[in-house]
Formats: sequence, structure tokens, C-alpha cells
Amino acid sequence: MEKKIWFRGWPRSTGGEEIVMGRTLRRGGRSLRASSNILLLAAGCMAFLVSARPAAAWWYRTQGTDSSSLFRNEARALAEDPAGDIVAAGSVGNVADAGDFVVVKLVRVTGSELWRWERSGTAPGLDTAYSVAIDGSGDVLAAGTFENSATNADFAVVKLDGATGTELWRREIDGSANTDEEAAAVVVDASGDVVVAGTLSSPATQDDFAVVKLDGTTGAELWRVLLDGSAAAGNDAAYDVALDAGGNVFAVGRLKQSSSDADFAVVKLAGETGAELWRREIDGLADSGSDGALRVAVDPAGDVIAAGNLYSPSSLDDLAVIKFAGATGGELWRYVSYEPNENPGETATALAIDAGGHVVVGAFLPPVIGVDPWEYSSESTSEVVKIDGGSGAMLWRQYLGERYSFEPVPDVAV
Repeated sequence: MEKKIWFRGWPRSTGGEEIVMGRTLRRGGRSLRASSNILLLAAGCMAFLVSARPAAAWWYRTQGTDSSSLFRNEARALAEDPAGDIVAAGSVGNVADAGDFVVVKLVRVTGSELWRWERSGTAPGLDTAYSVAIDGSGDVLAAGTFENSATNADFAVVKLDGATGTELWRREIDGSANTDEEAAAVVVDASGDVVVAGTLSSPATQDDFAVVKLDGTTGAELWRVLLDGSAAAGNDAAYDVALDAGGNVFAVGRLKQSSSDADFAVVKLAGETGAELWRREIDGLADSGSDGALRVAVDPAGDVIAAGNLYSPSSLDDLAVIKFAGATGGELWRYVSYEPNENPGETATALAIDAGGHVVVGAFLPPVIGVDPWEYSSESTSEVVKIDGGSGAMLWRQYLGERYSFEPVPDVAV
């Protein structure tokens, strides 16, 4: 059977593995591979399903009472439960309180809504779910932020009964500075406990790279790790989290340094205690540039791949993918796409690993300065890159998107 790449529901033949991609028209979002179906996201809609057989396609759309702002009606995350039904999470806009944190469950075959959980904080604001995961019992964990009157935006995690959508527990964590905080990514370990990565703040250090583990049954906090770069008041953040087979935690993000601005950061933590096992902070070729890791995945051998951007004086932000030994944190290889004449902003937006350990990365390419190095688009586009998992060599690259499209690749699946 011919293998294809999918972008916005249309096949693009590459001769490689079948890779599924979705997008939002604005920010964020995740897609997933669900048997013979393709799931896509779009702003203003909680989820799209485009079938491999067009006659069987369905789509689902929901929005709040404020339909004027596409930024407030967004699907940001998708997951598939053990029965194959679909859970989508994000935000819907409402006139009274700007935006609500929303999670919906859909019947896979028809797209009909099984249940919906929608809440807002105690203050008007953009309450949003950024990430969703399913535990072994089919219950739903969603992570994001709630805007509250006394504490501003808080780091938030909620557990919902997978069958009914009933709230089982909710945790809203406020750092000591009462500034805007968020939970960016959530995963569930083999015992059902929950690990969340994001940002928490304090008066002395401002935003900190935060990883929190919660008891899956009660939501009680088991441990918390806050990392701060060497800059006295830097904006540090964790953007993604993954687990190895032993339940150890890999979190990625950025740490602000006094001498090198923000660095590409990867940390391994013991799953039971949160003890730091190793940490790597990588600076690009220019100390003044902002580097960061946005996505992380663990390969079949237990090694870790982090993807984001590194900064250089000649090409500004460059797509960066780095593989580390899971046991020691030693760097195994590094792929950096040093492309000339670019604007700031090139970065990885999606990451997956195939069964052979090869790496597939989705990236956003910003408008190009001056000349057109690619025939496909000179303004902005996206790309998918496949990298050899053993050597770090690029196997192929496919440019996607349209002129002036500003379309990131929100996720890839293999």
C-alpha cells in the first residue's frame, strides 16, 4: 500500500511512513492517528475528523456565547481512550467571562458528544486546557490554566470520569508571586499518577520551570520540582513532559541565564521522588539569543529526544533536535537546520518517534528576509523533517503550507 503524508486532510505522497498532521488556524493544538481516520484541529472548532474514506467523514464543532474571537474558541489537545472514543480539550469564548476551560468526549464512529465539562475561574480571563491524557481506566486528565481574582492565572489540572465527565478532583496551584502561571503538558504513569509540566512563579525568581507529580486517585501533590536559571529574575518555563518505561520523568523547556539569555533545557527526574538525575542546558551560537526545547519523546531504547530551537548570529532561530542517552544525559547527536536569511521564530512544534527509533519533527518556518531560498513559499510555511534515530542525519524534508499562511504543524503521529 502506498504510504502518504497528510496535511489538512489531503494526502502528499513521500514514499515514507504514514504521518498524520493537524493544525489550528491560530495557536497550539494536537492531532492523533486513530485507526483508519485522521483527526484535525481548527480554530473555532473543538475537533475535526476526516475519514480515510470521505463518504464516512464527520466533523464536530462547538463554541461559546462569544463567537467573535477565534482565539477564544480553540481545540488545543486530543487523546483517544481505550475504547477508541475521542477526548478534545481547549477553550470556548463566553461573553461573561472571556473564555472557559472545556473538555468534550466524542463517539469515535459518529462524532456525537458523550459529555462536556466546561468551567471558568473566579475572574474573567482566558481559561484554557492545553494538554489532555487518558489513564489506564479511561479517566481523563486535562491541564491548563484558570484565571482567578486573587491569584491571576493559575497552574491547573483536573481529573474527569471517563464514562460520565464527572469531576473527580481538581488542583489549581498558585505560585507565591500571584502572576500568570500555566500547566502546559500532562502525562500519566503506569500506576495512574499524574505528572504535569509548566510554569510557576515566585517574587525572587519570577517564572520557574515547574514539574509537579499528583496522586492519580486523590490529586494530592506527591512532589514538586522548580528549576531556575542563573538569571536573578528570568522567565523560565517547562513546555513538555514524557516518561520512560521505569516511570522516570523527562521535562523540557528553557532556563534563563545571566550570561547566555534563555537556554535549551532538558532534565531527568526520578519518578518516585522527583530527585534530579541529570540536567542539560544548551546554549546556541549566540549568547544573546533565546534558545528553548518545546517537545520531548522517549525512544524504544529509553533514550530521549528533545526538539526546539537554537540561536545563531547568521541564521537566527534554527530548528534543533538533540538526542541524549536516557541513563546519563550524554549527547548522542544533534541536528540543527542552519538556514540563511531567516527571521526569528523557526522552531520545532511537533515530535514523534517511529517503531525503528527514527525521529519525525514538525516545525514552523517564519517569513524569510530578502530572498526566496525555497520555491514553495517565501513568506512563511511549515516543514516536516525525518531524522535517522541512530546518526542524527536528515533522511528527508517536506515543506508544507501556503504563502502568508503562518501555519505551524501542531503535531505529528507515525
